[in-house]
Amino acid sequence: MSKSVLPKSIEPMKLADQHYELSGVLPLTELPRMAEFTLSDQGEVDATLKFGLDEEGIRHVVGHLTCDVKVMCQRCLNEMDLTIDSNFQLAMVWSDSAANNVPTRFEPWILEKDSVPLYEVIEDEILLEIPVHATHPTGKCSIQTQFGETEIEIQEVVQEEDEKPNPFAALAQLKINK
Repeated sequence: MSKSVLPKSIEPMKLADQHYELSGVLPLTELPRMAEFTLSDQGEVDATLKFGLDEEGIRHVVGHLTCDVKVMCQRCLNEMDLTIDSNFQLAMVWSDSAANNVPTRFEPWILEKDSVPLYEVIEDEILLEIPVHATHPTGKCSIQTQFGETEIEIQEVVQEEDEKPNPFAALAQLKINK
């Protein structure tokens, strides 16, 4: 069963008053700011958003999203797959001063008008999850030496450095003999 496509814009305050739940997908091609941080716009985001009011009367949305994106490994400069799996809780407010009073369990979501672009909110949450310096997991990243074709594992390089004798070991002996 395929999921429905999420609406591009919503009225979050109204959805919170109705305790509404949105669930669906949106194509990565609809998220233009992601192009700066990813290598491909292929794929889709799977998202669930639950709107409501908490016991303090705070209108909020609890969301979960997942997607797979392709980014550049900053160690080997090759393409790598990155899975984004994010949970978030946003409290809806109308001003910066109201945002200062939001309980710490929520991030403030400052609304400027009744209808807001949902895709921008989802894109913001994805961008917050992409690491500044994405790298393959240790032992999975291959780099090429200056000679071209020989690939070495990062883990092997770290082991070789650990095996070298410490050049300051002799100084430790001088301190002990004092």
